[in-house]
Amino acid sequence: MADPKRKWNALLTLAGTVVAAYVAFGAFMIGLGGGWWAVALVPLLAILLWLNQVYRPTGKKLPRRSFRVVLIGLSVLLALSFLVPFLVVPRWIPAITLDGTDPQRTSCADIGDTVVSAQWPMVDADTEAQLATAVLKYSTACDTTWIKLENVALGTRTLTQVSRPAGDWLLPSTPSPEDDTPSEGIAYSKQIRSSGCTFVSVTLMNGGGDVLAELEESNGCNG
Repeated sequence: MADPKRKWNALLTLAGTVVAAYVAFGAFMIGLGGGWWAVALVPLLAILLWLNQVYRPTGKKLPRRSFRVVLIGLSVLLALSFLVPFLVVPRWIPAITLDGTDPQRTSCADIGDTVVSAQWPMVDADTEAQLATAVLKYSTACDTTWIKLENVALGTRTLTQVSRPAGDWLLPSTPSPEDDTPSEGIAYSKQIRSSGCTFVSVTLMNGGGDVLAELEESNGCNG
């Protein structure tokens, strides 16, 4: 027959390991936003329960059998919480596939409907001449967003970038800026999976690298 003390220590070790893993999981999920801080409540409850059993007088704590049942139940709940990411795979996989890609090469700019989410004129700070129009596009087919520069003045060098914060079950994404000198007046940024909030950064320069116009905007972001 197994030593009850050894079984008890093994149970505590198992519970402690699950709680520690869950805390790490919770710290990761907090980065996603959307109320994931709540995952900390279950391991905290397990810790408080364990402390109650250790330090409270005998008459004020759960019987050992009940304590084991409750602790095992909490541990199972913690373990099941790791299934949460699989519920958001439909959001994650397209993001992994499409974040930082070319909206033209993936055909996201061409298939289905593309919606204009916002647009901003870009004007030379010195001459006040319009150098381009920055258009934030959204693909209903791919659920991605990107910047399209239209009517870019000939010889203008463009740096375009879109990014998103954590939210809507997605991790943050900031692809590298797209560097181009369009000959036909059109330039594109890389695309990202849309989370509803998009940050836009566009810089226009002349051939010598002098900055002519800059744009730092956001769309769909609270505050």
